[in-house]
Amino acid sequence: MSRALAGRHRLWFFSVALPMWFSQGCLYVPHLFRGAPIEFRVVDDTTGAPLSNVVVTANWQLVRLNVAHAVEDGQLVILETVSDADGRVRFSGWGPKLVRPLTTIGMNDPHLVLFEEGYQPDAVHNAFGDYTTNFTRHSDWHGETLRLKRPHDDQSYAQSLDWLGDIALQFAFSDHGDCGWRRIPTMLSRALAEGKQHPTHGPLPTFWNETLLEGRAAPLRCGSIGEFLKRYRHDD
Repeated sequence: MSRALAGRHRLWFFSVALPMWFSQGCLYVPHLFRGAPIEFRVVDDTTGAPLSNVVVTANWQLVRLNVAHAVEDGQLVILETVSDADGRVRFSGWGPKLVRPLTTIGMNDPHLVLFEEGYQPDAVHNAFGDYTTNFTRHSDWHGETLRLKRPHDDQSYAQSLDWLGDIALQFAFSDHGDCGWRRIPTMLSRALAEGKQHPTHGPLPTFWNETLLEGRAAPLRCGSIGEFLKRYRHDD
């Protein structure tokens, strides 16, 4: 076998045959992805008025395939932007990007997280799709209108802020060494300022406790989140 032919054979094995094996019957697991542009509007749930300056994150999560099920394995792309005066949110397309061996993008990605002061934060994602066919990932929310609701009272608002950190933004605080929180500074600085002004009252500390947040940010590997966010502070 010639050296060139052997090289092509190895490329075929690692990009086609091996992913086929680990995906348990899938015809093909693509390892090169693109993200299509995303555009949608954000409005007030009650009035329908457009909401400007809503901060929005988009993330495409990697999963690792094994013999039992897919497990989270960091992020391929994390983006952040804010809505314009008409409430429009725009993310440019990206890629192509090559994922790590034996990983692919999660079936319901991208995930979108929305936050505006005085509103309950929200998070949406795609309906579950197919690992094997979506080389270019489109958002189900492209062209749609998302509505943000006002909280019922201060306590429910405080609880929603904790939900934002504990659940919706956990992709940015993973244990995979990608320091994702450094890619969403506007979201974090604004949410941190609101979380400090509206702490939850209960047995557990709020997510936005700065000492605890520093520990979640893996400072030995990613640096100090407090120092990083100083240039973005909204609570001065």
